[in-house]
Amino acid sequence: MWDVDTLECIAAFRAAIAVDCQGAVEVGIDFHSATSASAPYMDSIDHTETVYAAYLAKVRTLDPTFSYNDGGVVTEKMSYLLRNTYSAKLALTDEAMCLTSLDVPNFKTEGQNGVKAIALMHADGYWTHGPDVGSRDFNGITDRIDWTPPLELTGLPLSISLCIIFDSVLANKYLFHAAITGDAVGLQFSIGGSNGMLNFTRKGTSNNSRWTAASFLTTGAWMNLIATSDGLMTDYTHLHIYKGGTEVTYSSGANGAGAEGALVGKWSLMGRVLDDLRNVDGRIAQVGVWNRVITPTEIANLGLFYAPDFAAPSQLQYYFKGNTSSLIAVPGGTGTADGTSQLTGVGNGPGIIYG
Repeated sequence: MWDVDTLECIAAFRAAIAVDCQGAVEVGIDFHSATSASAPYMDSIDHTETVYAAYLAKVRTLDPTFSYNDGGVVTEKMSYLLRNTYSAKLALTDEAMCLTSLDVPNFKTEGQNGVKAIALMHADGYWTHGPDVGSRDFNGITDRIDWTPPLELTGLPLSISLCIIFDSVLANKYLFHAAITGDAVGLQFSIGGSNGMLNFTRKGTSNNSRWTAASFLTTGAWMNLIATSDGLMTDYTHLHIYKGGTEVTYSSGANGAGAEGALVGKWSLMGRVLDDLRNVDGRIAQVGVWNRVITPTEIANLGLFYAPDFAAPSQLQYYFKGNTSSLIAVPGGTGTADGTSQLTGVGNGPGIIYG
């Protein structure tokens, strides 16, 4: 059976799925032909469930003559793998077989209609936004992850995007920190002095350039947060903060003075590298950093939980998915855990659109 590693090719296929989506599959499609004669068949976890009935209805809007035979689906190996190992909501096996009534052009058309039906169901909200595959959980006391800077950001345009769910929202906590050596401020995307208010700060030689959002952060729900800067330090209007793809309203700002201090120290997620006095309590995933100001369309898509390397691949300099036990950012290199932030596992991350 395909749910056990009995053959090298099956083991490789299963391993690839596990790495790519951490076992969270919504739809699986198996297109091929076989040497025995029987009708094409479709399969799902439960043929009475809503998504299966909706799939048949969508296909029949494209081809009123569409029919299927569910004989043998219990033991069909690929469907078994998708249903029982990865809990696919819909596992489709489309067989050309050797029926003269289903020639190659018809088989291709049937496959195209199957994919179109799934696309229509996505538009209607039957699927979540991609795999819900976990995140990194930080305790707000001792946990953070530090990186050797993958690039120099001093005085440059930049954008930071991350997905986060707060367990608690406390003042003076750092979501992302790029350090000036020995300096407690540096570049910080943080919760400000009032609980729940976002700050974005770039440290000038004699003053900080800073915007503070008026809208409050809340606990218990995934959100996308973005900060952008064109690199100019003359006043705080060169900084922008977005929540869920929409720019926040602001309560206050501070103008910078002089050039930005050299950001040559480490980068930190969910804290700062100097100490554990600014650690955030919550879960984080899908962190991206660009050395440019991302576009309004990219910001909107990231706000809808599109993955950074899908929504805005150009000049993406750092990308940490946070959905596996690995501390490797691609690009970006390997982080160092301070404390014991944990992988949450399938079902505890944001629903992400990967493509």
